[in-house]
Amino acid sequence: MIRVAAHTATCASQPAPSMPSLSYRRWTRLPSIVFQNSSLTSIACAHFLLDAQESLEIHLISGSFEVGLMGETPGIIGESGWPVVRPHWISEGGLDLPQETSTALRASWLAKSMAISLSQRGASFHTGSRILTHDEDSKKIVITVPGDEKTSEIHYDTLVTPETTSGEAQWKGAVALSLPEWPSVNGRRSDGTHEFWWLDERKPENTLQTMSWVGVDPSSAVNDAITEARRISDNILSGSLAA
Repeated sequence: MIRVAAHTATCASQPAPSMPSLSYRRWTRLPSIVFQNSSLTSIACAHFLLDAQESLEIHLISGSFEVGLMGETPGIIGESGWPVVRPHWISEGGLDLPQETSTALRASWLAKSMAISLSQRGASFHTGSRILTHDEDSKKIVITVPGDEKTSEIHYDTLVTPETTSGEAQWKGAVALSLPEWPSVNGRRSDGTHEFWWLDERKPENTLQTMSWVGVDPSSAVNDAITEARRISDNILSGSLAA
């Protein structure tokens, strides 16, 4: 069960306090979960949480001005194939769904499609924003509002902080109509193109897109993100994740 901070509503017999400008605090409010980024893991975690408990207030903060379609990450899904996420997490348009023979997808499109679906489920994305202050005692963060000198307050019950890892490799990636001559971690997308990743300085020819990614294994990056999302959501629901 999610731990809910003891921020109770005022009695009906008392005058209601004035609501702060651009505050996301509700006086009779739902348990609030705030993610400090809008990564695939965070988006999937929010979906897991809403599947388990619909009465949640979800916030995702992103320094980028768009969720998905930017910052390409590995989309290898391997022989296990599609689907890698629950069907209702995918919006009805915008994602070229993998075919039965596909072993890769465009990960940024997956994140975008899942973000659209998450927004339709009531989650709030704060794009182009960053955290200015964080008060752990009152469980409140203040974030910037893009294009405006004002700020927004978000009160939370659980604040999800991205984990930092070390010792990961710097991978190079590309999309092309054919695979390179050297060994690579690769998969075939539904449009017939190949996505492949390698570690050295070699440069493939006739690429349609080039990418870079820091991580352990591009062949399992998508599944690893979903697995980590499930782990975090389970911890939140059991009350074992520190807020």
